Amino acid sequence: MRVSTANQKLERQLRKDFDKVYIDVCNGSTPFDHRPSALAMKNDEDITSIQIEDVDRLGRNLRDVLNQLEYFNEKRIPLFIERYAIYTLINGEINTIASIIVQILGMVSEMESRNITERTRQGVAIAKASGKYKGKKRGATTSIENTRKRHAKIIPIANSYRASGVSWLGIEKRLKESGFLTNRITLKRLHVLKLIN
Repeated sequence: MRVSTANQKLERQLRKDFDKVYIDVCNGSTPFDHRPSALAMKNDEDITSIQIEDVDRLGRNLRDVLNQLEYFNEKRIPLFIERYAIYTLINGEINTIASIIVQILGMVSEMESRNITERTRQGVAIAKASGKYKGKKRGATTSIENTRKRHAKIIPIANSYRASGVSWLGIEKRLKESGFLTNRITLKRLHVLKLIN
């Protein structure tokens, strides 16, 4: 599964029990191999089949989607695309109809991604022209030492999770459940500042 923000609900993509569930919180343009859970899934040798809700869960870049499809085909791991009730492999053989559908939907997803970017750009330009858009503040406003003090409880816990091989998503979930983390940006910032390894 992939959601763009941590606020998005997962119920639409998770409607039944699976043996394993992999969830990434990232933009659809993030390459598949740059997504922690997607990579973990690819490296899991126990995987025999994969179910996705729609093609755009693989990504919104046609080339990347096709690369992943080719990778799973070579590994003889069928993808089941729930929305269209199709398998990419049938009895170990490539399902040509599914391949065509994936290519068409991959192009549509890429076009949709470009349209979203363009609409956002236009909206920002209109807001700037009317004086309503201030933009993001550039640069950090807090020193690394102050950041370290402010998050003194989170840093050692997160580092111990990292040392034991817990994924970033797993760390985020555990810190949220324990009440230490309210904003996932904090975790990313601590990693960028090398306060979490």
